[in-house]
Amino acid sequence: MMVRYSVFVAVAWFSSINAFAQDLEIGGYTQVAGILRAAPSGDDIPYYLELDTPLAIKNAHGESVSTTLLSVRFISDAFVGDHLDLCGRIDAEDDDFVLSGVTNLSAGQPCYNGRHFVAGDGTSLPTARLPTRSDMADAPARFIVWDAAAATLFLGSMGGFIPVNMNPFHGLAALDLSSDTDGVAVDYHSVWDLGLAYEREGSAGDSVLVDARKRLLYVVNADNHLVGYAGIPDSLGSLRPPSAEPVTPSASAVKLTEADNGKTVSVSKGEQLAVLLPSEPYNDLDWQVTATSRSLGYPSHSMEVDDEGRDISRFTWTTGEPTLLPGDVSDVILSYMGPDGHVLKTFSVRVEIAPPQS
Repeated sequence: MMVRYSVFVAVAWFSSINAFAQDLEIGGYTQVAGILRAAPSGDDIPYYLELDTPLAIKNAHGESVSTTLLSVRFISDAFVGDHLDLCGRIDAEDDDFVLSGVTNLSAGQPCYNGRHFVAGDGTSLPTARLPTRSDMADAPARFIVWDAAAATLFLGSMGGFIPVNMNPFHGLAALDLSSDTDGVAVDYHSVWDLGLAYEREGSAGDSVLVDARKRLLYVVNADNHLVGYAGIPDSLGSLRPPSAEPVTPSASAVKLTEADNGKTVSVSKGEQLAVLLPSEPYNDLDWQVTATSRSLGYPSHSMEVDDEGRDISRFTWTTGEPTLLPGDVSDVILSYMGPDGHVLKTFSVRVEIAPPQS
């Protein structure tokens, strides 16, 4: 049976961006432009934006301070040296002003203003929640943003187990919708209709469906014919350039199998960590990440076949993110779950991050 999720249709209130330019307060949202620079080695925040125009901000004492630099978290180092248009919230951390909850307008992402997502022409974009993960009570909520003018679906993440003062919005990632649907079938008994009218040329509006268990998003027409689909990543990672390739297996990856259950492993910063576990997805039996750390985050997930013809669930973590530091220790648990959510067995590993290999 198809279950319809409510749709949050944004109300356009995002006033002229110039209104933010004067005496912006801590916690206010703004759009800024400048060149992304790498911070000096040892700084807690790895990047900063060298602003085109000074920004006037009221500090915690109510004093107006002019700044030409904003620290920026969670953005790919591929952007360093580029001129960027970013949108986000102004936070204060120690003596720095920080841009948090960042969306990259230069990469075609909409601007989040604290309430809604707004396209470049000022149009408020419709948003729909994805089904909530029942296996992780503190997992961030995920949602889809539909930009019809750009014909792009964005995956967003919000909330989770975070400090009280931290910006709950974690960022967006554009979903790569494939039209190569040969051999792809929609199980209409296990999908949810998100209620988003996906408009394309020659169509009055297709439906956007999600299969949360298979981590797939489908676009179907009025005749329930599949016209496109996309995989839903387990985590957003850092904001990446539109041309960035998905995580692929690396020859230098530390690879773990069922034989490594309960072990402690050392992974050099910059290496990949791959966990490969046999599964039976076609019998609704598969692995899910049920415990991880905030610094290590969630992996990408893919399916492959081993030399014995078995289906293998591959979970791949990258360790190059600036928030992950040598000395960090993370306890990871994966649970093998049946169709009713019952845990049949678990795989656990302690991951210690070592300095990068020279």
